[in-house]
Amino acid sequence: MRNSKSNAAAAELERYFDTGSYAHAANVAGTIAKTTPPMEPLVLVRPSRSGGPNHRVQVDSTTLAPNSCSCQTGVHDRVCWAALDVAAGLELLNLARQGWAAARGTTELEQAAAVMGGVLRRRARARSRARRAS
Repeated sequence: MRNSKSNAAAAELERYFDTGSYAHAANVAGTIAKTTPPMEPLVLVRPSRSGGPNHRVQVDSTTLAPNSCSCQTGVHDRVCWAALDVAAGLELLNLARQGWAAARGTTELEQAAAVMGGVLRRRARARSRARRAS
């Protein structure tokens, strides 16, 4: 179960990454969350740019959406560069592709398509934000 800090971080990430009218994908994603047993979040590590502790970005294992980071920015419910890097990187895209390849039947394919669509939208948005920041 998520705590309020991770819920706030997830909401902030969603505000940054998910825009547009994706009612069907959201419906399917909601179905995924209701029908699949809760799983431990994935943790992806990025080295600190300032020599401090590594950034540990938690990713929702069902939707593959970055939820929070262990850094000072993430602790204060803000999006840090490591969360954007995870969203823009290839790890989540490869996991979504594996889910797509393993899907069997219409329901699983719809669920995999919703996850893949979410990963692609967040990846495009994160890459766009990184280009603007540099």
